[in-house]
Amino acid sequence: MSPANLARLGKTFGPELAAWAIAQGDLRRRAQAKFSLAAEMIFVREALEQATAEPVANFHAAQFPTGETVCDLTAGIGADTIALAGRGPVRAYELDPERADCARWNLAVYNREADVHTEDCFTAAPWGPFIFVDPARRTGGVRSTTGSDFAPDPAKIIDFAHGAELGLIKLSPMQRDEELGRYGPRVEFVSHRRECKEALVSFGLQAEPGTFAVRVESGERIRQGETYAEPTLSPGEYLFDVDAAVVRAHALGSLLTAQRRPLGDAAGYLTGEFAESPWWRAYRVVDFLKPDRKIVQSELRRRGAFIEEVKQRGAGVDADILRKSFHPEGDHALSLVIIEQSKRRRYLLAERLP
Repeated sequence: MSPANLARLGKTFGPELAAWAIAQGDLRRRAQAKFSLAAEMIFVREALEQATAEPVANFHAAQFPTGETVCDLTAGIGADTIALAGRGPVRAYELDPERADCARWNLAVYNREADVHTEDCFTAAPWGPFIFVDPARRTGGVRSTTGSDFAPDPAKIIDFAHGAELGLIKLSPMQRDEELGRYGPRVEFVSHRRECKEALVSFGLQAEPGTFAVRVESGERIRQGETYAEPTLSPGEYLFDVDAAVVRAHALGSLLTAQRRPLGDAAGYLTGEFAESPWWRAYRVVDFLKPDRKIVQSELRRRGAFIEEVKQRGAGVDADILRKSFHPEGDHALSLVIIEQSKRRRYLLAERLP
């Protein structure tokens, strides 16, 4: 927005309302990656950062029976409340009045209804048989991975929810397995757009035990697998970049076969014969090089190529800086994959397949 338009807006509506409107315009642009109706919604910045993306919220809602009342203990700006209201009655709680107002407005944008109460959810316990909670994990922009720092504390939720049929707690995938397991017998690491977005813990009488990776787009699940194969530092014809949710769920073993084995020490790369799977992105291996920038640059020149992306798993490299250090030598896109094994590093040039 130009300085002249800013001044005009402030003169017409006053500086405070003008500043709010300008901030909402920025937040709506940011929210387009999460919400289909972002242009009509209102937001609080910190709440938007934690808010569940619409497809993931719809996945959460689908876990509950249609038509049954669900108690949403942490409405926030309404992301999950909206999705839950699409399948049945919702009773929602939000301590912050501004966020509660956002939730009410945003529900109306989606033409959905829910009872949104501006009060502490614990004052309304017991909550009924079906419960959803997305605890606040950021304070002042600082993210925590310790459950006792969350608001509300998941352990306290469990204590108050005895006899629940099904409860879901959205948590960070960075939390330790032992802590996640204390909250419920079932943990699902949720993948959306090939990113591990969350750890979804289920508790209650209907919670079936197990650890899984799950894809929001299809609902497919893969169970934690213990199969092990010795990693190699010699790639086959194809590289498979496995979904991060599979790695986090310790389910990589379920994807191993005689034709595919781990590549390097970092979990998440497989190599071997070509195969299609929703759980990985496939690449055709072009070359395997020493980690020398001049050698890579020479190979790019020979192939008339440029580095489209740098991929690494725990290599401690700034991928963007490394990518920019190579000069384009043509219009053929290649990926540079950093492979490490037993402190040895190699660069793999690969062509991403459709």
